[in-house]
Amino acid sequence: MLPGHPKVSPAIYEKLVGYKQVFMFLGLERGGHHAVKRWLHAQFDGAGYHAPAFNFINNWRALPLSPTDQDDLPIHGSLDMGQDADLTKSSHAIDRIPVVVVVRDVRNMMASRLKMGQFGKQFTGPMALPVWAKYAKQVLGDCDYLDGRCLPIFYDKWFADVEYRREVADALAARLNCHYNFTDSMINRIPHLGGGSSFDKMDLQGKAQEMNVLNRYKEYPFYKTKVEPLLHRTILELNTRLHEEL
Repeated sequence: MLPGHPKVSPAIYEKLVGYKQVFMFLGLERGGHHAVKRWLHAQFDGAGYHAPAFNFINNWRALPLSPTDQDDLPIHGSLDMGQDADLTKSSHAIDRIPVVVVVRDVRNMMASRLKMGQFGKQFTGPMALPVWAKYAKQVLGDCDYLDGRCLPIFYDKWFADVEYRREVADALAARLNCHYNFTDSMINRIPHLGGGSSFDKMDLQGKAQEMNVLNRYKEYPFYKTKVEPLLHRTILELNTRLHEEL
C-alpha cells in the first residue's frame, strides 16, 4: 500500500499514473461538484478521451457504477475523493495528476445542506466552515495545497457563465494535453447522486438552468437564524472575493 494512504495499492497507483488523461476531483457536500464533474466528462467523451472506465469515491474505495449513473453518463477516468475531503491529506495519495477543486458560495452551500436535512458538526457546525475556507483559499490562489496541480472552479460562476465554462474546459484540456469538443449538453442535467437538488429534487431534470441555485440562501426560510450567525468576517471576506476575483 502507498505510504500515508493505505487504501491505494501499488498496482492501482501504477495503473492510474500510466494514463495521462485522468484527473482527480475534490468538492464539498452540496457544493455542485457532481454536476461539474458530469459536465466535464461530456467535454472529453468521444473526443480522444480514452481513460479507463472507473470511478473512485470515498477515499479510493472502488465501487461499481449504478444503473442510474450509467444512464446519465459513462464515467471515464476521474477520481472522486468524496465530499469534504481534507485538501492537505487526501489529494496527495496520487501525485502528478491534475486536481479539479470546486467551491460554491458558502451561503448557498450551507442553505442547501440545511434544506437537505444535513445537520451535525461536519455539515453545518464548527467543522464545516474551516473545510470550506481551505477550498476557497485554494481556488483563490491564497494557498497551494496541491503543488501546482489545481484546476480551480467557482461553481456559481460555472453555472451562470458559458464563457467561464469554456475557460474551464480549455484549462483541463491543456492539463491533460488532449483534444476536446466543447458542449453544454449536460448543463441542464441534475445529478441523481444525493437525491438531486436540495430544493427542487429531480423536478427540473432537463431544465437545471432554471433552478435558482445562485440564491438558495434567499429561499431558505431559516437562513438568518441558522446560517448567518455561523458566517464570521473571514468567511464572508473569502466569499466576496470568490465573486469579485474569479
